[in-house]
Amino acid sequence: LMLGFIGFVLLIWICVIVISEDPANGDPFKLLSAVILRYDLTPRFALFFFLSIVIPACGLATYELSKRALDLRFNGVKAVGEVVASNSKSTTIAFKDASGKEFEIRGSSGLSTRDVVEVIYVARHPDEGSVNTWDQLYLAPLFFGSVLLAFLVLLRLVLSGSIELFGSGPGNQRKLKTSGVP
Repeated sequence: LMLGFIGFVLLIWICVIVISEDPANGDPFKLLSAVILRYDLTPRFALFFFLSIVIPACGLATYELSKRALDLRFNGVKAVGEVVASNSKSTTIAFKDASGKEFEIRGSSGLSTRDVVEVIYVARHPDEGSVNTWDQLYLAPLFFGSVLLAFLVLLRLVLSGSIELFGSGPGNQRKLKTSGVP
């Protein structure tokens, strides 16, 4: 999570430097600005760079989370669990697998101590179980899938020329001609 946050901050920093009029602003080491000026990179490059990272990451997250949710749904063993600890951020749930061995998993907040919930787990990995609710199983794959779809549509629109994000397309020349500005 920390590496992802650092990567996100670096990505935003790079995009701001590429889009800014003076690439030397905000670049303390002057490395990125040298690359931008040397290769005459445009703001469109920043968009493609961002999409080349986000689209595969969202695709991988959607695939892995969907695979896990479907594996739990079709191959999962259901058990009764009890909330043993609860705070504002997460909940600890204890349950016993089919062999009688006790496990603890983390669930979402909103449950209080001593609540009884249904837990679902794969027999070979009972420690990776989940509370058997719709949001615990399917919300994350749907979120990453919809973000993936949105970025794929954006990429398609930009590549086809239907939209121009940075105001440097041929449509701007037409606007100038119709507005009377030479």
